[in-house]
Amino acid sequence: MKNVECTYNMNDAGDVLIRIKPSKEVIFRKNKENAAAKSVFGHDEDEEKESLLNCSFFYYIPNPNGENQKNEEHLYFDSQHDIITELQGASMNNGFIFFWNLGKVWSLNLENRELKRLNLYISEKETQTFVKRVRCGSNKD
Repeated sequence: MKNVECTYNMNDAGDVLIRIKPSKEVIFRKNKENAAAKSVFGHDEDEEKESLLNCSFFYYIPNPNGENQKNEEHLYFDSQHDIITELQGASMNNGFIFFWNLGKVWSLNLENRELKRLNLYISEKETQTFVKRVRCGSNKD
């Protein structure tokens, strides 16, 4: 059984974005362990560990021969204590990395590493409408 899940994206310039997060099997196993501990001890002793299960590491590697040579390698960690939580996915073009959960979308500028929330909002209480995927391209036309 794998303990981590690794996915990657590549943009038109050849830059790479790698996402590392706990696998679904690990999350399922840890949730069962937490439920058992909660029933025995009456409280959740692994609350911080549980929040780590919903987190991801994102590692951006610019192509040294591509058009984004001025960009630097960047490591981004989404946590429960950050403005971006419970990420569903990420996509990338030559200028931005886009992150989303079920109700919000954020963009991270690759040049200045400025993180902005896009003007799109879907209520977290909405059960039939959600962000499934963010598609992006690098063609300015």
